[in-house]
Amino acid sequence: ADFDALRQAGIIVHLDGDKLAPVWADFMRAHALVMASSYFSYVAAVVTTGCVLYPGGDINNQGRALEGWMDATHETRASYDEEMAACLDRSEERHPKDFSPERQTITK
Repeated sequence: ADFDALRQAGIIVHLDGDKLAPVWADFMRAHALVMASSYFSYVAAVVTTGCVLYPGGDINNQGRALEGWMDATHETRASYDEEMAACLDRSEERHPKDFSPERQTITK
């Protein structure tokens, strides 16, 4: 896949060859962490103070989402935009000094 467009938009992209510690550090500092159904992203999601968007349902047998996490599935539901705004607002409140749309991370 070509991630150049994301990089040009200022989004940090982590791919398979990256070292784990810096990736987890970025995950934990992220204002919005879009989880995969994996233990790798679950660990960061548990400790981050940012907005967590999880893939719905039972997250790879780790259990249910924690309080404040947003189910990122079914984006056509009526409450989706409101839930997203609330999640991002909570993140901004927790990171007021460094909240910046330029600090974005995507991991494959």
